[in-house]
Amino acid sequence: MKARSVYGQIWRAALEAFEEALLKYPGSQRIHPKGANYSVVAVGGTVLFPWRFARDVAQNLEDTRFAVSDARIRLFDLPYNEAPAELDLGLYRPEAEESSVEQTAEVSVRELMSTFRVVVVAFSSRSGALHSIEWGQVTLGLDGCVVWGAHERLLEPTRPHLAAVQEPQAFNEGPVPSVFIASKEDQAVGDD
Repeated sequence: MKARSVYGQIWRAALEAFEEALLKYPGSQRIHPKGANYSVVAVGGTVLFPWRFARDVAQNLEDTRFAVSDARIRLFDLPYNEAPAELDLGLYRPEAEESSVEQTAEVSVRELMSTFRVVVVAFSSRSGALHSIEWGQVTLGLDGCVVWGAHERLLEPTRPHLAAVQEPQAFNEGPVPSVFIASKEDQAVGDD
């Protein structure tokens, strides 16, 4: 990764890691949302966006605003210009001769899709722990939070466990510590 910033800038490193991992696949492309100082990766007609939504376990994903910048809002309005879905090598494919109704339906769906779908990979972390990971297709709600379509938890949120703790003793309870006090001369004589 190119990012060499403090952990608070993990969002930038996550974007770069997505680019590095996904741009090598056919049909993937780098997209630069207007007003953003970063790029996102789209595979097919879907933009994949890593999002660190919290630093601790207590933050609820559904209550966290995603639309904190114009660039993030524009993710949901990126115009979709379809690249060729597959490389045509001119080879005979018997499945290509199937009904033209299926082909027509597929073309119609592509024509209806004028913007990219957005899939968010939401994670909660701090420098010493990864708390949770969820991903799925989202839309933007009126409150600026994401509205999940189909989604999946990849790592369940880790909750701190309760532990039994002994009641602390008062300062005047328990054994009294003893301190050995002697001069250096007395210590030197005693060491012989």
